Amino acid sequence: MDSKTILIMLGIILVGYILYSYNIVEQKTALLLTGLVVAGYLIYDYYNATCKTCVQSHSQNGDDYVWLNELGHGKVDKVSFEEPVGSGNWRLYDDKWWETHCRVVDHNPNNLVNAHVNAFIDPSNRFAKMMFTFQDGTLMEPTKHFFELEQNYFKNIKHC
Repeated sequence: MDSKTILIMLGIILVGYILYSYNIVEQKTALLLTGLVVAGYLIYDYYNATCKTCVQSHSQNGDDYVWLNELGHGKVDKVSFEEPVGSGNWRLYDDKWWETHCRVVDHNPNNLVNAHVNAFIDPSNRFAKMMFTFQDGTLMEPTKHFFELEQNYFKNIKHC
C-alpha cells in the first residue's frame, strides 16, 4: 500500500478511537469497527484497481504503452530496466515489475512527468535506467517527451 492509503486508514482508525473514547458510540462499537473494516477494504480495493489500471496500461500483455505509438516506431516490444544505474543488471519488465513500478513511481497526472524524469532520466536523482525496444527494432532510452505523452494518456483515461 502507498503512504496515502496508510494515512487514510490510520485517520479512520483514529476517528473511531476518538468517538469510542468519548463514549459517543457507546454500544455501537461493533458497528463502528465493522464500518472501519469495510472502509479499509474499500480503500485497499480502490488502491488495487488503480494499480491494475496502471499495470494494464504499461504491460506488454495489456495496452502496451499505446501512447508511444505516435513516435513512429511501432508498438513497444519490450521494456528493460537497469537498477542500480551502471550495474549492468538489466531486467525485463513483466507484470510483476510493472506492479512495483506503479507503486514506486507516482502516476498521478499532476506529478507523472517529474516523478518519471527523477526516477529514470535525471542523472543526479535516477535510481534506474529504462530501455525501450520498438517493433521496428529501435532501441531508445526514454526522454521527457515519453512521459509527457504518458501524462496526457493518463489524464485522458482519468487515471489517478
